Amino acid sequence: MPEKQHEESAQHPAPRQSFFSGMAPKASFVFGLLSGIAAMSLIGFVVTATLVASGKGTNDKGSTGTVAGDTVVQPPANPSDDAADPGGNPSALRAVSAADHSIGAENAKVNLIQFSDFQCPYCQRVHPTVKQILDEYDGKVRVIFRHFPLESIHPNARPAANASECIASLGGDDAFWKFADEAFANQSSLSNDFYTQTAKKVGVNEKKFQECYDAKKLDTNIQKDIDEGAAAGVQGTPATFINDQLISGALPYESFKAVIDQLLNS
Repeated sequence: MPEKQHEESAQHPAPRQSFFSGMAPKASFVFGLLSGIAAMSLIGFVVTATLVASGKGTNDKGSTGTVAGDTVVQPPANPSDDAADPGGNPSALRAVSAADHSIGAENAKVNLIQFSDFQCPYCQRVHPTVKQILDEYDGKVRVIFRHFPLESIHPNARPAANASECIASLGGDDAFWKFADEAFANQSSLSNDFYTQTAKKVGVNEKKFQECYDAKKLDTNIQKDIDEGAAAGVQGTPATFINDQLISGALPYESFKAVIDQLLNS
């Protein structure tokens, strides 16, 4: 046996006295119980924080009492009487027309009708995905924007929608999409001043914009989209109808690609 091992085996260390050995049985039981509760609470907190941080939620939902990510949201205000089909009803969607805010080829085989909310973080997340789709499927895909502001949790969503409608009426769809880019890139700045500054930035007459915005002249356009979305089964944002297939949430590019490729090859 090596010398070092011989020296270690020559002396057996005395056992250490544990903390609990000096405690009364009742005190030891109480201490153990409290320690167990504390440990379980810590584990629960870590698991919850991990789920939230990993982005398990992909959309903000508008169904009653539904939790989306870390937020409880409510249904849209004043849906039409027939807007109650939670399973989705694509036939309720109006035909795409020149009145829509669209980008991409007008004769595209695939239309993406997306119900969105300018203050929704998941809509912000999917916005670059939509732009990637337009780049990758140039001439094959058309994107149509329709409003679905969740006012109960996003107080700036409807004012932003109102601003976008006024900008579109004065500057056309090009100005509308520039506003959308600015709004999603600066969600924390959404405000009356931001809308006015952005209107000016995208080339819209500031005075005419302000008159339109203050009077909410085009709010009926927003309500029309809300009612239509609810009738089609939209319960949260973003909600994207790829032709007649509904994709709910800010899913990755590959999820959209799979549906688009299938439609293009059919």
